[in-house]
Order: sequence, then structure tokens, then C-alpha cells
Amino acid sequence: MLKALDNLVKTGQLKVEPTAKSELAGFLANAGQALADARISALSSANRFKLAYDAAHALALAAMRAHGYARDLDPATASCSSRSSTRLALPQRWRPR
Repeated sequence: MLKALDNLVKTGQLKVEPTAKSELAGFLANAGQALADARISALSSANRFKLAYDAAHALALAAMRAHGYARDLDPATASCSSRSSTRLALPQRWRPR
């Protein structure tokens, strides 16, 4: 297990649970499809960016699940950091309003 993720387990933001190979295959398939779609030049740059982001997110979830971690989807404990867009140094037009 990974120390940084173990800390998120302690705070209740993640949980530890067994991983199914089919679950990992699903994340990888979703990432592959999103990346393929992101290469379609007829789509707007905003849509292509979203598809590439979705692919990266699916790969991150696959990596997390491969190590036996899962998100706690309880709405009472789920949160979204407004600082994340600042840390990523995204252009102002892509930041949450």
C-alpha cells in the first residue's frame, strides 16, 4: 500500500477493498476510447481537452484500484478542492467559476 493513500484511508476519503481484473479492464478500455476520441480533429479543442482529461482520470483510477484503494463515494465525505485548478496552473478560462 502507498503511504500517501493510506493517509486518505485514515481520513475516510478512500477505502481499501479488493480489485477485480474486470474493473481494471473497464478503466483501461474507457481511457483508450477517450484518447482515441481526443485525436479527432473535427472536435473542438475544449472537447478534445475534456476527453484527454477523462482518459487521464480513468488511468489514475485504474492505478489506484490496482493498489487496492477505492474512492469513498459517500456524498457526506466527498469533496472537490477549488485549489486543484490553481495547482495545475490552468488558464483562467478553464478554472471553475
